[in-house]
Amino acid sequence: MVSETLTLSSNTDKWYPNSVGGLESHLSCLIKENSYFSNSQAHGIKKNIAYSLQYIELLYRIFKDINLSSVLHTQNIKSFVIHGAAIIEAMCNFIVISNGYGKKVVGRIQPKMKQMNI
Repeated sequence: MVSETLTLSSNTDKWYPNSVGGLESHLSCLIKENSYFSNSQAHGIKKNIAYSLQYIELLYRIFKDINLSSVLHTQNIKSFVIHGAAIIEAMCNFIVISNGYGKKVVGRIQPKMKQMNI
């Protein structure tokens, strides 16, 4: 049985997520060209993270405004966690490699890597 309408908790204004450009601008503080990543590689990472952040914002809005069945609620939370983890992984990967601790740098001459003391 398909529902004909969605139940919204508030229906006053149109909602738009933060723009990808605005999110990229914020990410520029952390993700930028360095000796391990070219400008185009850093730009690609920023763009992918910004898309995922925008999607998480949409998932949150759905969670907040639409009365979902328990299955859809669970799937929404699952997507939120998976995309959140992907964002964290991308940022950590960038930081680790940018600090010289990565094992492999694709498409760049690899500067001497630092040894981690654990």
